[in-house]
Amino acid sequence: MFQQARPAAVHVLAHGGARFRAQLLPGVGLDISAPARRLADGLTHASNLAHQLGMQTGQIDFDLLWSGLAGRQLVSIANPRRHLFNTHHTRQPQYHRRLSVPIENVVERLPEIVDAALRPMYEAFDFFSLPVDLATQEIAAWRRGN
Repeated sequence: MFQQARPAAVHVLAHGGARFRAQLLPGVGLDISAPARRLADGLTHASNLAHQLGMQTGQIDFDLLWSGLAGRQLVSIANPRRHLFNTHHTRQPQYHRRLSVPIENVVERLPEIVDAALRPMYEAFDFFSLPVDLATQEIAAWRRGN
């Protein structure tokens, strides 16, 4: 999955060969699916690297920062099955979280880790309550390549 911003305020999210276009002005929205998928990807890469380096025990220390959030609204672009029925905005300028997870079972615990790390960020959007299954479903879709 990669993101590309183009001139004329067309934001293109290419995922699994399919392209979804949204006529959004830059800096207006935060896709509800993207943070879960990005964090899962980063943690998986860190876990794989640790195992390739022969690490059997230890911690993965992760510094998570989303900046430029103030004024953004939660949107659903990447996942057409996920709908938002109300507008949820944030005034918080950024979300910062440090987490440390054991190397041994990161991949198996991804949904739990991602949910715990991101739930406070979503709550900054007008107290949006993150669906209980969001991390599990988005990580499963990310693993399938959609």
